[in-house]
Amino acid sequence: MKSKLLKMYDYKQTKLPEEAYIEAESIREEEKKEMSHMLAKYKKTIRPDVIEKGDIAIIDIEGGLPKYNRKKLGINVGKNLYSGEIEEALVGKAAGAEFDAEADGVKVRIFVKDVTRRVLPELTEEIVAGIMEETEDEHPEISTVSQFLDWIHKKTVKRLGDDIWVRYTDDLMTEIIDKSEWSYDDEEIEREFEAYLADMRKDLAHERPGMTLETMPADDYRMFDESVSNFSEFEVWLRKMIKQEIQLHLIYCGLKGIEDTSTGFEDMEGDAWGTLVDYVSDAIEIKERV
Repeated sequence: MKSKLLKMYDYKQTKLPEEAYIEAESIREEEKKEMSHMLAKYKKTIRPDVIEKGDIAIIDIEGGLPKYNRKKLGINVGKNLYSGEIEEALVGKAAGAEFDAEADGVKVRIFVKDVTRRVLPELTEEIVAGIMEETEDEHPEISTVSQFLDWIHKKTVKRLGDDIWVRYTDDLMTEIIDKSEWSYDDEEIEREFEAYLADMRKDLAHERPGMTLETMPADDYRMFDESVSNFSEFEVWLRKMIKQEIQLHLIYCGLKGIEDTSTGFEDMEGDAWGTLVDYVSDAIEIKERV
């Protein structure tokens, strides 16, 4: 490869914390989400005394606008999919309630016909066995409720800990790229750029005859990156990605202390990010805040 990493930033001089903490509240919130996901098929429908956010309310509504003259309208309260003002007015009301509210500056009359709520069941060993049979996650032999809850806790802490390591790794990688000295070969970048465009034009002609890169819809370009909406922006983005590919390969060689022997982009398989996250995870101990 003609592009070179002239001098790699000594990332070990960047101070990393010896410890990083996961807050108990974050763990509880993530455990709740995980439990809700795993127990989704076991949820039960109840009819609560009063409406809370997340409940489904069936209402008749009468008002001055067409959208506010509906019968047996189902509202997922708190999602703001219908009217935030009306959904807020429903909170605390019971099935059978009849009341006035205001939305979009007009007065409406609401009749609450029914209210339902999906709730998690009480966890049993039978449910635990069913979940363990269906999950593709690796797990030890789990048969009791307490074992299951402990497993969920450990999974949650590991995932949140991994997120912390990823965050520090991203920051450290950015610092290495910004503070290292580089020499880029413009011909090398342009050669890869043209090769990528040629492959893309060929695929486009086969899959969508008549369409060109220049006339491709903005939504198709956004599949590459949210900031890209046309061919000109795509050209800028692609060159940036090629340069980043070069950087990651050469950083990998630098991290491993090996010579760059690649002759083309097809040989660039070095996992610079994975190597760096190993360094970060060894440096930072993840602890729970109790």
